Amino acid sequence: MHKYLIQRLLSTIPVLIVVSVIIFIIIRMAPGDPAMVILGEDASAETLADLRERMGLNLEPIIQYGRWVSNILRGNLGISTVSRGLPVAELIGNSIRPTLSLTLFSMVISITVSLTLGILSARKHGGALDHGIAAITMFGISVPNFLFGLGLMFVFSVKLRWFPVSGYKDWNAGFAAHFHPLVLPAISLGLMHSALLMRMTRASVLEVLGSDFILLAKAKGVGEFSLLVRHTLRNALLPIITVIGQSFIGALSGAAVIESMFNIPGMGQLIVNSISRRDYLVIQTIVLFITLLNVAISLIVDLLYCVVDPRIRLSH
Repeated sequence: MHKYLIQRLLSTIPVLIVVSVIIFIIIRMAPGDPAMVILGEDASAETLADLRERMGLNLEPIIQYGRWVSNILRGNLGISTVSRGLPVAELIGNSIRPTLSLTLFSMVISITVSLTLGILSARKHGGALDHGIAAITMFGISVPNFLFGLGLMFVFSVKLRWFPVSGYKDWNAGFAAHFHPLVLPAISLGLMHSALLMRMTRASVLEVLGSDFILLAKAKGVGEFSLLVRHTLRNALLPIITVIGQSFIGALSGAAVIESMFNIPGMGQLIVNSISRRDYLVIQTIVLFITLLNVAISLIVDLLYCVVDPRIRLSH
């Protein structure tokens, strides 16, 4: 176990190096000048040159990259150049909470709905319920989440007034006040992931239901609930866990559109604003942070494999 964890952590280093180099190059290839964004187009050439020098933009790219990496290794993420001079760590810390709340809430809804409907669809294979759930799955895969979100907003916010059109409240406001504005965004964000997870659950459960040990359990008189949950679902979990991990990464990376729609001050809004303002340090750090989260989620998925099926050894 420890050897495997060390290997995975060491393998993360080249991934972070490659990602950091790629994002460093890409954002500097994009048109725009951070100094001009700060001072405006009417600024004189001398003023712009002075600001570029103070920001280190006049240095060779390799030196800029080296300084950035060196500062990160010392725990200094730098100062945002356009966000009122706030530390990058503070900006990311303030924006990650709404994004994680939205993503986790979305995944809880997706997993609960998908496992339930996927199991029911497999259990009633070929029936009307199975066809109805298949139609829901196709709808979830086909409809863009932002379009689905607009529909939810119109019905449940504008017409019924059950939920706010937009906004976000921190944990300090209380559990209900925190999650109430996130219901519609979470459902919108999880639509496609729910459909994919539902399809995988149905396929995995169907495969296990045809196994000999399930037929033996039925012959022994095992109850319906125990048969589906304890015997069938547990043996169908491995591919389902893989899809859950991929869905979490996808939801985390794709939250920007939903956050913008519902005016949630999360990572998505921060990176969109940073790109428009050419805030290099914030963009680079966010991309590295998301990469680290993806690596962590992949590691958790691998560890869950061993919990679900002890026959799997991490060394392999």
